[in-house]
Amino acid sequence: TNSSRHGAARRVRIDLDLDGAAYLTLNITDDGHGFSAPPLQGMGLTGITVTGGTWHLTSNSPRGAHLKVMWPLP
Repeated sequence: TNSSRHGAARRVRIDLDLDGAAYLTLNITDDGHGFSAPPLQGMGLTGITVTGGTWHLTSNSPRGAHLKVMWPLP
């Protein structure tokens, strides 16, 4: 819902992949207006790091945003 609420996105693409035997990777890309400043770290992004994951958020302003999350596999 963040993509539509904050970025006015009409389309969101979600990909979930196993990168070899090392990581579970989640990529979320939208076609919203992106952002000019990095967003504050909300509870969702904090939860990623608490579970051992890392995240990278980029904006293609004015053509959307991309979130990549990686969790190491046991």
